[in-house]
Amino acid sequence: MTPLVHAAGMASASDPAIAHIDGLVSTYGFAVVSVGYGPCSEPGCDHGPSPHPWAYTVGLMAQMQPELVVMGSTIQEASEMVHAVVDMRRDGLALRHADEFWAVGVPVMLCVEDVPDPWVQYDPARMSAWFAWNRGRYGTVPVVQQVLWTDGDGAFPFDEDCDPWTVADQPVLSVDPFAFPEPANRATRRAARREIGRQFPSPPPPWGPRAA
Repeated sequence: MTPLVHAAGMASASDPAIAHIDGLVSTYGFAVVSVGYGPCSEPGCDHGPSPHPWAYTVGLMAQMQPELVVMGSTIQEASEMVHAVVDMRRDGLALRHADEFWAVGVPVMLCVEDVPDPWVQYDPARMSAWFAWNRGRYGTVPVVQQVLWTDGDGAFPFDEDCDPWTVADQPVLSVDPFAFPEPANRATRRAARREIGRQFPSPPPPWGPRAA
């Protein structure tokens, strides 16, 4: 599956890309959207690379899985990590907050961590394609986990001995859900929140309380 490329805040329900996401979700069960890696797929989009590019999934909540986000890797690496985690869960493996594991086809160790809701609530443009595709299907805010990856010595970015470049490239969203990626401007955030309020006059989240 080739990841779609967007700039934050570029997706809307009328975009042809959202119809493409529908097709990918119907075929594969989910789509991977990459943001901040350079020129995007949207006509008229001139956004350049972001210092903190990220990729996220659309469609996994339909399978009662959390959506996934990967920070700082290449597009191909992010896609491989996402597919590995999805396949492991489809095989029946329960991957919970803070679990560390090896995955087939991924050369580094992985960890999944719950992403606090404010990461999306503060700036819905961070997952704009999810909101545009969702259209009221699975609640107002996606349940999200971050897939973290190790440096060359096997250290995660939350470890004291992790390579500083890996730490800089891969912000841990559970530690700071506000700063990364760089928020959209105020007008874009307000527009995204208004659109979410229009789509979801009363939130019907399908998930129970998260485990402590």
